[in-house]
Amino acid sequence: MLQPINEVALDGYDISTTGFQTNYFCVYDTELLGIEVIVQQGVLPTGYFTLEISNELYFPVNFSQFVGECVYIDDNSLIVWDLSNISYNWVRLNYTRTSGTGNCIVIFNKKVRY
Repeated sequence: MLQPINEVALDGYDISTTGFQTNYFCVYDTELLGIEVIVQQGVLPTGYFTLEISNELYFPVNFSQFVGECVYIDDNSLIVWDLSNISYNWVRLNYTRTSGTGNCIVIFNKKVRY
């Protein structure tokens, strides 16, 4: 049986002036991972999101971009990543701002077997 675990990594974060990185999220025991990004209340927010991974065992420091997981936004957006067969220990989301204004919500949802 799979048990869902949700974590709101950011709630209403202002992306008008700078980019961000979420805190890292442990996925070593995860079978399925969903990441939802909601960009709203903006005036032409532009930038890009990248999913970063690490296989360090404890308190990761070094992250690499997950190949093929870069999403460019140019308006209010809803982005969803749906990952399975996860073989790494940690994930985080990185946002690089280009221009515009808006707020961002990031939600991690994982399914673990128990």
